[in-house]
Amino acid sequence: MVSQNFTIHPIGQGLFYTGEIKLNDRPVFKMIFDCGSVSKGANQEPLLYRNTHFSGSDKELDLLVISHFDADHVNQIKTVVDNDVKIKKLVMPFVTFEERLFLALKHIAQQGFDEGTVNFIINPLSALGANLGDDGEVFIVTSRDGPIPGIEGDNEDREKIPEGRFVFKFSNSKDLTDKEASNLGLAYSGKKLQKAADTDKGYTVSSVSTNVMEFLFYRKNIGINEAEFFEIVKEIFFDQYNIDTTKASNFINEQVVDVVKNIKSAPEIQFIFEEAFKKIDSKKLNFPVSTISNLNTTALCMLHRNLKALYRLSGVRDEDLRFYNFYDYSYCNLIQKTGTLRQEINYCSRRFYHYNFLKHLEKLSFPNVLLTSDSFLKEETDVTALVEKYKHHIDAFWMFQVPHHGSKKNSDKHLFSQIPYRKFNFINYGLNNRDNHPDDEVLLDLFATGHYKNFIPANQFQGLSFGFRF
Repeated sequence: MVSQNFTIHPIGQGLFYTGEIKLNDRPVFKMIFDCGSVSKGANQEPLLYRNTHFSGSDKELDLLVISHFDADHVNQIKTVVDNDVKIKKLVMPFVTFEERLFLALKHIAQQGFDEGTVNFIINPLSALGANLGDDGEVFIVTSRDGPIPGIEGDNEDREKIPEGRFVFKFSNSKDLTDKEASNLGLAYSGKKLQKAADTDKGYTVSSVSTNVMEFLFYRKNIGINEAEFFEIVKEIFFDQYNIDTTKASNFINEQVVDVVKNIKSAPEIQFIFEEAFKKIDSKKLNFPVSTISNLNTTALCMLHRNLKALYRLSGVRDEDLRFYNFYDYSYCNLIQKTGTLRQEINYCSRRFYHYNFLKHLEKLSFPNVLLTSDSFLKEETDVTALVEKYKHHIDAFWMFQVPHHGSKKNSDKHLFSQIPYRKFNFINYGLNNRDNHPDDEVLLDLFATGHYKNFIPANQFQGLSFGFRF
């Protein structure tokens, strides 16, 4: 018997997304995509997940994906892994030290100093060092022109699946050189860092080399002007606080954390940003001079999709896949939280077809999800680039995440019109958040493009769990 479950956790203004595969009720693969929130009481859901999924001797997290380093996406990761959880594979985007420094300063200016979060943003590998263990692998995803390849070439070996955990790997990855790691501020003693392009597929693989899931990433490069702004911010910061740049990157990181501990007020940081604005043509930047909250940093997108080999584990023959009634075994449960009470109820009895019968019978759709995190996908060029990257897989997902908590600065009808009709959509946000997400304009654009009726809200009181068992 095989089962698969994905959960959009009720965590408020942030994101906590998890997935699991079980074989005969035994976990063989666990994954997390982001884990953070700035809503009150946000650590309850990560604590519950840790206590239920990493109890006893099973303390392995097979895949952790960090989309970007905003606090509301990373500040609860340590909560989940704090009980000696071992991270087997860590995937994160190519994010420079300069950009992470900016994000740390922005976090302090907006949220105040939190040592754990700031240290994680500045030096994530150091923060997770003990959890990565001796055999943990770190993959840095870079951007490369061109679409992700289609389904050809999938390795779907038909040998019997033995007992044992599934593993995550990339179809192609290379060692990150010491110089590249140092330039990223990611020098990590004793660990081999690897890089993979976003045209290289990630796979969940059985122990007999059978690919059962695909992970398809998209990393948009930050703009040249934004990169220049980050560099100027770093230079001003280093000069103002006498950071010794002759040291190795890990010592520089420690100096930075020590300095920001003593920053007493947001105006100190605002002064740094104002000075940086004076040294760059702000008209070329993708955010207003008057604010730092809308800086066009980019986040890692990820589409996870099942391959036929996963269904073979339950004895479904290839010739039956086209007509198999998968919906009889599918479920979609609404998670509701009231005080300390957390319950799951059947959300919808409609048939969640695993196949997209409307167009391509060979493409499995449920319960595949395209996660966009906080990506900026509003400009026509950005939407075109996303569609081009996923053009071979644009029908292969059932659920789509509306970017950045439904901010009108990140998406509109230009994006939604490219999402195939009948796809479900979710927006993760915190009720009564300071940015008033989701914006009314976004909701109206979802309605105008025919997606609003399939819209699912996820906040601190409501989440969603979906998958199949057979």
